[in-house]
Amino acid sequence: MEFLRLLEEFRTPMLDVCFQGITWLGQSTFLGLMALFLYFAVSKKIAYETLTAFFLSGILLQAVKLLFRVPRPWVLDPDFTPVAWAVSAATGYSFPSGHTQGAAVFFGTLFLYAPGKIKKAGCAAVILAVGFSRMYLGCHTPKDVAVGMALGILAVAAVRRAGLDFTGKVSQKEKNTMIFLGILSGAGLFLSLLMAGISYVPWEEAADCIKVSVLGMGFLGLWLAERREK
Repeated sequence: MEFLRLLEEFRTPMLDVCFQGITWLGQSTFLGLMALFLYFAVSKKIAYETLTAFFLSGILLQAVKLLFRVPRPWVLDPDFTPVAWAVSAATGYSFPSGHTQGAAVFFGTLFLYAPGKIKKAGCAAVILAVGFSRMYLGCHTPKDVAVGMALGILAVAAVRRAGLDFTGKVSQKEKNTMIFLGILSGAGLFLSLLMAGISYVPWEEAADCIKVSVLGMGFLGLWLAERREK
């Protein structure tokens, strides 16, 4: 919290707007539009890699949120004031940071494919900037950001190491990855419904885990529909 209080002292209206714009690069709406752009205009392989890593890490992240139930910084310290208009987008618990995880996955995957050091440096800069913006806005602590970033980067590395092609004949590795994603999506949905159903967490806190688990199942359905003949 000390670092967040330090950042609070340097806030200005211009910086508030600037970092709100940067944090939007980790927002689910932007990332969804980016995924569609990758799928239809750039490369289905890159889009599949990105979305696979996103859902693998995103469901795990939401499960961790429900298990640890760490309140937001302004709840932990009532004397701390976040940037007011950033609060509405800060849904669910604080630990880990979902915005940072999303940015790490999408721009981390682009980092692997970006030609040249300048473009790679730009991708890395966006990931770090989104993470910093979450702290500047007062929505997350450094620990939240670090763990969210680690989950995203590890998922990108795992998908890349698996050597999934997503374009030619469906490999056994690809099948195994998607089976695991299906199991993980089902487990995330079950966990969130169970914890909310027994009132261990409020329904509004479980909503993000429910949403990302259902979307993970939808992504699996897309894979099945497109790859069934391969």
